[in-house]
Amino acid sequence: MSEETSSRRDAILDAAAQLFQRQGYSATSMRQIARAAGYEAVAGLYNHFPGKEDIFAAVLERRAPYDALLPVLENVTGDTAEDLLQNLLRAVIPIMRERLDFLQLILIDLQEFDGRLFSSFLQQVTPHFVGMLSRLLSFPEIRPDLKPQIILRAIVSVIIGYLFTEIAASTPALAHLPFPPVVGEAWLEGLVSILIHGMTVSPEGKVK
Repeated sequence: MSEETSSRRDAILDAAAQLFQRQGYSATSMRQIARAAGYEAVAGLYNHFPGKEDIFAAVLERRAPYDALLPVLENVTGDTAEDLLQNLLRAVIPIMRERLDFLQLILIDLQEFDGRLFSSFLQQVTPHFVGMLSRLLSFPEIRPDLKPQIILRAIVSVIIGYLFTEIAASTPALAHLPFPPVVGEAWLEGLVSILIHGMTVSPEGKVK
């Protein structure tokens, strides 16, 4: 691919990404993408992409945080299961906060394509998640009756939920609630503690 061709593709993807995020997939037309990318006619887009879905797929792939996320999954460690989870979340959450546009595109994919495009991202990151999960399962405090896929889904759910609720909890209006939201490190430690120990105590009042 020539430098000029690559530059034109980048311009198309940048324009399309902004339109998809601002007004959604269905409301974005090829004509709008062409105009935003500096083309006078839609035909110019077809020199680079077969159609709008292909443009969206390329945008999603381009925004995926492989470069930052995969090394974390490969290298995160800890002296205990709780340490490993805290280290994982401390490393992954800032990455995903910087890629909130990727999460927005995932939501569009789930709505428009039933997550079909997102599945390719999962296929590429899952082996790296499995490596991290194997290290986590090696700790004796992890319950042996829990299936690995359940633990993995719980961790992913916590990461995604953390991002959305951290944004919501940082809203100034919520500071006036009877129980002001806990944010930042305190919230992170609380979530990890719930993952490891649960929300209940033993009859003797001890954390399980």
